[in-house]
Amino acid sequence: MGGHVGSYLGRIQLTQDFGVPLVNLLLAHGFIVGDYGSETILSGNSKIASWLKKINLKESDVVKMVKFTPDCICIPPKSAGLPFLFEIKTSKTPVILQKQIDKIERISGMSGLTRCDIGEIEADAWDVYNKYFPKDEVAIAFAAPYTPEVIVVEWVSKIIELYRKPGDSVDVNPEAEGSGTLHVNIHLGKMRSMERFYSEEFGIHLEKKKYQSLKELIKAWKIFRPSFTYFSDRNKAAYAHAVSEIRKECPWLITD
Repeated sequence: MGGHVGSYLGRIQLTQDFGVPLVNLLLAHGFIVGDYGSETILSGNSKIASWLKKINLKESDVVKMVKFTPDCICIPPKSAGLPFLFEIKTSKTPVILQKQIDKIERISGMSGLTRCDIGEIEADAWDVYNKYFPKDEVAIAFAAPYTPEVIVVEWVSKIIELYRKPGDSVDVNPEAEGSGTLHVNIHLGKMRSMERFYSEEFGIHLEKKKYQSLKELIKAWKIFRPSFTYFSDRNKAAYAHAVSEIRKECPWLITD
């Protein structure tokens, strides 16, 4: 269940699998939600969209900003708060290797991290939210079956960046496959549950049955197993250990 993360279309489908019921849940609680991503901005402007695709992201901040514009604009129910931008993120790829966790801990200066704490987000997107938008008014909803709250939400300004390679460059996630996209790691454990976020920020109490139904949808996603874990006894054992550790916090975890 859920898209295959090894392909671009699979990643899009995974986001839609979460995004559509998420938006429906917000609509059911009185929010007005409108599309605000790059597809909406460029809708009806195929010539411009075509030209933008030809320009290297590293050469144009404008192109980068358009490509990674947050997905939605949300207007809370009357008197509950001000409009804000909303980005939808998903992941089925936890960190497998302990040496990567050790590296993240060492560079972030944060000890005691578990695989359930560590999420990833495209570096370009993360930098755009922080540089070009009011980061106190951009919220990220992150869904992953390997984190205890399953769905966490937080303002960009309050999300902790755990790791990126020192200097100007960032690491390609060594355990992700398909796009080769550059990522930064963020601290999922310091983000609020979706239920808590909407209660504290807007005084909106999510209907428990609908909220639980959305969480169950995410729990049913099978985590992605990197191809390197199929080869050598050492890597197979590393994968089995990682799954065992995650299940201590997320007993519902589904694997191959």
